[in-house]
Amino acid sequence: MGWDFTLHPVSEQELQRFLFDVVDDPARLDERLAELCPDERARPAMRALFEQTLRVVDRERAEQDEDDEHESGGADDEYEPGSAGVCVRWLAAAVAACRHPCWSTRDAGLQLVGDLGIRQMFRRLAEIGSGEIEGIEDEGGPRVRGNFEASGFIRPADVQVIALRIEAHDPILLEAFGGAGARAWESLTLAVAYANSRGLGLIEATEFMVPGLVLTSERSNIPAFAAPIVDVEAGVIAAIVDKHKSNPNTAANKIKHKMAMKEPGHLQKLLHHK
Repeated sequence: MGWDFTLHPVSEQELQRFLFDVVDDPARLDERLAELCPDERARPAMRALFEQTLRVVDRERAEQDEDDEHESGGADDEYEPGSAGVCVRWLAAAVAACRHPCWSTRDAGLQLVGDLGIRQMFRRLAEIGSGEIEGIEDEGGPRVRGNFEASGFIRPADVQVIALRIEAHDPILLEAFGGAGARAWESLTLAVAYANSRGLGLIEATEFMVPGLVLTSERSNIPAFAAPIVDVEAGVIAAIVDKHKSNPNTAANKIKHKMAMKEPGHLQKLLHHK
């Protein structure tokens, strides 16, 4: 089985404020978490993710300071998956999901495109942030190496390049995302258009999930505390709603209302975005 990719729009400023600044000073966590997750029900899951990442960062910092391997404290120690670089990238994708919708492109990913120029667009987080992040080693980055990982950052200028290539129906992108009629292509188009119109960059993740994830269907996972992960059906629904918006009793508008109730702010903006 292959990877399931999601595309996460986010700005460098958002990553600095909600992630890199907290890594620099964990005392900021409560303040930034309240801003990142206005809904209090969202915070415990994100707090757990932050605290896990901060523990891994502290562990690696201690190892570097001591220039020695960290010794386990015993069987009761919590398992900390991955290196600090991997954990920070994964948390970056979760932060992005709290700020903006994300799109599922299934098994098609930008980092799998047979084009060196696109693959080189992925930047290490150390290149876009300041502070402690600049010293965190990330041997695996900036591209993912397996499931449950996130990439580095594609800068807004590179997102604009991708948008132009999509508009021109670039044959390399078409082939990688299954053609103009494929769901992955539609999701790529929507994600890039959303990011490009707002001056945002992109992060790509595999098997994206966070604590507190609510499975709503086989095709769309919506974190209870975050913006929706938008599968291609959202684009179809938007088109149907535009076609039938004069009649509030149509099935399309009932679907729209049902989805919007899950996350009113982001999803309504998404479905009304031109």
